[in-house]
Amino acid sequence: MVVAGVLALTVSCSQDPRPLSLSGTIETDEVHVASRYGGRVEKILAWAGDVPTNRQAIGSCLPTTYLIELMHAIILRGASLREFWFQLAVLSGMGAVLFARCALRFKQKIA
Repeated sequence: MVVAGVLALTVSCSQDPRPLSLSGTIETDEVHVASRYGGRVEKILAWAGDVPTNRQAIGSCLPTTYLIELMHAIILRGASLREFWFQLAVLSGMGAVLFARCALRFKQKIA
């Protein structure tokens, strides 16, 4: 019995110089896919193959662009003020400029 144990230990401890090679199929139920870099795409101005136009630059000057981004942040994502402060500041600035211009024009019409 001792001889059989020593023989089994010797055979199991000997190393084969060839690397272990197996063939077959691997099946899985769950796969995790992640991006290489964290973050979020804020906006896509042009798709592959598109030529950006001047209208896109004009569109970024319109208040509706910032209003839609603001509503998207609040309603769909439930964003905090830290995430949409820029859109809110741009809309407030545009509103203040428009109000001042309308007030001056109204003052000129009265005078």
